[in-house]
Amino acid sequence: MYLFLQGPQRIGKSTILRNALLPHESAVAGLLVQRLVENGRICGFRACSVRGELPALEGAYAADLEGVFLYHGKAFPAVLEHAVSRAEALCAEESSKLIILDEIGGLELSSLAFMQPLEAIMALGKPCLGVIKSRENLTHTIARLGLPSTILCQNEMLHRRIAEGGKVLSVNESNLVQTAQAVADFVASVQGA
Repeated sequence: MYLFLQGPQRIGKSTILRNALLPHESAVAGLLVQRLVENGRICGFRACSVRGELPALEGAYAADLEGVFLYHGKAFPAVLEHAVSRAEALCAEESSKLIILDEIGGLELSSLAFMQPLEAIMALGKPCLGVIKSRENLTHTIARLGLPSTILCQNEMLHRRIAEGGKVLSVNESNLVQTAQAVADFVASVQGA
């Protein structure tokens, strides 16, 4: 029962998910990535463990902000590991009926401390929506952060696992409306609406 989106950066993948889940946010748990802005520019990303309330997709950077795992090109993998461990506990709660995993399939793939809780979340058997990095986006991330290219194989395996239990939809400019409808239909079907 997976439905994941992939596609170009900033095309609206997370926005589509958030819009479909907002009416049901009291039943949502998981992990959501927030873009951080400083002086009008994106400076990093923050991992938000979610339970019943979806944070905004963009926020202002502050030095004391929790969950910052990427700031001006410097990665902090331990922050992601902590956030996904917390998300695992939240997703396992009975009140959590829908799981969000936004965004997976990137720099965290080489971390066993991240992947084990992620596997546990996906094994819960609950409907799961998310964003997974496309090969193209991951190739860009690998070059930008100097990550090992072996992550591409791990990303491909994660793509296959998701496809075996659901769908990975590719989002582009011409199918935004159809993709948003597919996500809304998925949420309605698993929520019994």
